[in-house]
Order: sequence, then structure tokens, then C-alpha cells
Amino acid sequence: MNDAKGFTLTELLVTVMIVAILVVTVTPLVSTGLQSKAAASEGVGILASVENACKMYALYYDKAPTSLSDLISSGMLLEKDLRGTYFTESEIQALLGDGNIPFGNRGLEAGCGTVNGVTICKMDKGGYSISGGLNNKFINRN
Repeated sequence: MNDAKGFTLTELLVTVMIVAILVVTVTPLVSTGLQSKAAASEGVGILASVENACKMYALYYDKAPTSLSDLISSGMLLEKDLRGTYFTESEIQALLGDGNIPFGNRGLEAGCGTVNGVTICKMDKGGYSISGGLNNKFINRN
């Protein structure tokens, strides 16, 4: 009669394999969700910089800027402010171009634009609404 208590080597190996499979499965899901939120936050941060530059431009020149190049050439906005980890300057230009989110005397006017699968909308009463995400992992934030 064997009264030894404990787990067998086979039981321990099966448990370790199950935990390893769970870790390998869950890690990419969590990582993608974090990237989507980071991309949305970065996009809003860049647009907030552009909006502040628009307001300064309008106060200084007494007219609204017509493009990002107006803001950059006047020194109200630096080119490095338009580049991030998830968005490039050309993608921000596309977001603002074609009347998606137009420039105004008080900053950016209400409108929506989509880039990299993230839709960012400037709301009428201020603030931003974000939807979409990387790799079809959707986020919504107001």
C-alpha cells in the first residue's frame, strides 16, 4: 500500500501545458486592445495640438488657417507634433483634409475623419468621439 501524497509528474506537466496554452492565447488579445486605445489617444492628442495651434493662428493673424502648412510655416505647430507611433504627418493631413475636420477661427470645426481604421470625430460642443481600432478590435470613447 502506497500512502504517498502529492501530484504525479504527468499531472504537473498537463497543468503547465494548459497554463502555457492560455498565456499564448490571451497575450495577443490584450496587446491588440491596448494598442487600439493607445492609437486613439495619440490621435486625439495630435488633434488637440493642431486645435491649439489653430486658435493661436486665428488670434495672431485674425483669420483661420487653411491647412497644416499654414500652422507649420507660422511656427504655431512643429512638424514633430504631427508624428507619433501610430500616425504619420500624412495620415493626420488626410484626417484633416477633404473637409473631414475643417479648420476654423476657434480651432477645429465639427467633423469626422478616418485613418488606420480609427474614426475620430470633433464634436460640436468640444471634445472628441473615437471609434474603430487596430486589427478590427473596436474601441469607443467620448
